[in-house]
Amino acid sequence: MNELPLHGIRVLDLSWIIAGPTATRFLASMGAEVIKIGSARRPDPSTRGPAFQAYNQSKLYASLNLSTPEGLALVKSLIAVSDVMIENFAAGVIERLGLGYDVVRSARPDIIMLASSGTGHSGPHKDYVAYGSLLQHYTGWNSISGYPDREPVTGGLWADPWVGMELAMVTAAALNNRALTGQGQYVDFSMAEALSATIPEAVLDYQMNGRLPHPQGNRDAHNAPHGAYRCKGSDRWIAIAVTDDDTGSGATKYLALTPGMVLHRDLDRIWEGCCPDLMLPVRLDR
Repeated sequence: MNELPLHGIRVLDLSWIIAGPTATRFLASMGAEVIKIGSARRPDPSTRGPAFQAYNQSKLYASLNLSTPEGLALVKSLIAVSDVMIENFAAGVIERLGLGYDVVRSARPDIIMLASSGTGHSGPHKDYVAYGSLLQHYTGWNSISGYPDREPVTGGLWADPWVGMELAMVTAAALNNRALTGQGQYVDFSMAEALSATIPEAVLDYQMNGRLPHPQGNRDAHNAPHGAYRCKGSDRWIAIAVTDDDTGSGATKYLALTPGMVLHRDLDRIWEGCCPDLMLPVRLDR
């Protein structure tokens, strides 16, 4: 049987809640040996009930009190034989526990340490403490989710699992760099930056054109028709997403429109007007 890509890699998992445990779950699924350190004094929501299986499958588990000399010594002994250490405490916590990067690197010079927090470990907002749902507001995600002239809604993506996937990929990249250079590294990972990277169009449109993004419902700024339209019958809807001319030709022929005869912004209104007469199912590729 072929070995998984991270076979032989040991990860010391000091993370908790959702984002960190999600990252180490992915690393475990890629073959890494993950040792999760828990606390009996401060139970981790990711270890309660069904969540334990969801976030901690394929991991080893130990409960230690890091505020005691004995617990700290045990963690340092694990650091010395680990390739990666991941933590997602608030900024400054890991240093107060006596496990800052200088200490970790002295125990294992080529270790990769990933420190994840809401807004990073430097800068004016480094002391902010936040869960993923708050960061979706902080980064502007929720302000562009929903319908025009309505309250913002949580949508698009769930911050914590997304950040977990990003963390896992960053870890894999750091391991690849170590394989090439022999050097470990410290990664200061900001959840807010990871979320901002998922809305590049909105960020760049504001930076380059000064336009504030706004919620558009199911519509798209570049593609039309693009939306969910009510059809004939009780609670009957059709979802249409045209992303290129070939796809759009069927939709325009169905309405007996000549391509290019209507403006982009008018196509959605035309479909809103005609769909109430549609009886599903219907094919638009004719």
